[in-house]
Formats: sequence, C-alpha cells, structure tokens
Amino acid sequence: MTIRRATWCDQAADALHAAARGDLDLIAAQCRHQVSDLWRIEGRAEGWLVTRQEPGELVIVAGAGRNCRPVIRHITARAIAAGLSVRVHLVRPGLKRIYEAEGFGFAEYVLRKGHGRQQ
Repeated sequence: MTIRRATWCDQAADALHAAARGDLDLIAAQCRHQVSDLWRIEGRAEGWLVTRQEPGELVIVAGAGRNCRPVIRHITARAIAAGLSVRVHLVRPGLKRIYEAEGFGFAEYVLRKGHGRQQ
C-alpha cells in the first residue's frame, strides 16, 4: 500500500464528494492553502484521504475508497508515534464499527438543528 501526498484535483473531488457532506469547497480550499493535506492511496487499499493537523491532534477530515482498515491503522500508528491523538467525525454506522475495532472510542456528542444538516 502506498500513501502519498497529492495536489487537489477533479479526481479527488469526485471521489470525496459524498464524504465531504456539503463541505467539498471548504475542504478543497483548505487543501489548496495547505491547511489540510490530501493523500492518494494505492495498492491493497485504494482511495483518497484528507487530514488536518491541529495542536496535539491529527483530524481525519474525509476519506473515500476501498479497504480502509489498513489505511486507518497506518495513519493512526504514524500519528501516535509522533505524539498526536487522532480524531474522526462519522455518520455512517459501518465506519463507526470499523474505527471502534481499531481502538477508537467515544469522545463527544454533536447535535445540530436547522439548515438541513441533521442526519
């Protein structure tokens, strides 16, 4: 599996559209301005991943592709080795189960009302 930094492109935008949940323009701008990093994943896992480093923490912003478990393991191990915790916000129950199986646990509730963004 290869994970390499990439430049924002139409292919990434198409792949990440659903995962961005209405924030694709913001995510694209953050990648273009190096606030967030876009990663291309190839090999036994395939896809795209966007991460952002915050003080003491790596945030998995959005991801799309197939076979995400080895990617989650790799990204998490690298972050923890660098002294960072890892945070991800999820809406899909299947992804929640995958992250829990990789040792992630509950951290907070996020409640929202209005503007069509409830899930």
